[in-house]
Amino acid sequence: MNLKKISEPLKYNIVKHELFPVICNPLNPTELTIIEKDIVTDEPQHVLACPKHKTQLQRIGDVFFSPEALTVYPILSGIPCLRVDNGIVASNYPEVYNLLTNCSQSCR
Repeated sequence: MNLKKISEPLKYNIVKHELFPVICNPLNPTELTIIEKDIVTDEPQHVLACPKHKTQLQRIGDVFFSPEALTVYPILSGIPCLRVDNGIVASNYPEVYNLLTNCSQSCR
C-alpha cells in the first residue's frame, strides 16, 4: 500500500515521504510517510450517558449521577465505571452530597 498515492487525492499535507535506506525484502520495501494533521479548533463535546437509560449523566464529586436511574457510577483512578453492574442505587445523592459539602464547609 502506498500512503502517498492514497493521501494526495484526499488533499492531506504530506510533510515527508521516502523509502527506508535499508530494505530486508526488495519485494516489500518499507516507506516513511509523515502526514500533517489538520488542527481542530473546536473542542469535541464529550457526553457520558447512563448505561441503563442512555441519558446524560451529572458529575457530582467523584461519581456520575443518573437522575433517571437514581444511580451513581464511581470514578476509579480517573476512569468512569459506566456499566449497569457498577451502578449504586442512590436516589437522594445530589441532596445528600450538597448537605454534606455545606456541613463540612461550615464546620471549619
